[in-house]
Amino acid sequence: MPRKPLPGVESLEEAPDPFSPDRISVIERRLQDPFGIPAAPVRLNDGALFPRWFNSVLKPDAIWVAKQNGWTGVTPGMVADLSQIGNFVTSPEGYVARGERAQEVLLCMPREHWNRLQLAKARKNAELMRDTSKQTAQALEAASQALGGDAAARMEAVSRSMRVHDNYERIERTEEE
Repeated sequence: MPRKPLPGVESLEEAPDPFSPDRISVIERRLQDPFGIPAAPVRLNDGALFPRWFNSVLKPDAIWVAKQNGWTGVTPGMVADLSQIGNFVTSPEGYVARGERAQEVLLCMPREHWNRLQLAKARKNAELMRDTSKQTAQALEAASQALGGDAAARMEAVSRSMRVHDNYERIERTEEE
């Protein structure tokens, strides 16, 4: 039985080729992340700023806390391509927002500050990974304060029989263009 053309296409010759190079590149790109393509990062006119969405649905004070930690609002004029964001509204302060009730707000901070914060986090994580006895001591101290000395002593007896093995790999970070 011959194949029927797509609606709006008069003949099979006019129909798009499902195996065209463009189509295959899309498939290859999807295979790189089969669970879904992550959202593209928002590009701002000023490349020295790092943008990020903050959502107040699960944590009502998330946007306030972010602002207290150095994040500032992004206005529509700061976004390089507004069509990338899709449907958005402006908050009462004039910032880019999205969601059912504009509960997601786009904030930014200087990229240099963001990079320094990420480096500090990585150093702290690496420091804790190198010294697992330090983590054990911190956990026992916390247990002693929260549950009492007897509970901490029992935990310490159990922890002596456990071995913690950890490893990590270096990931080269390249600057975005």
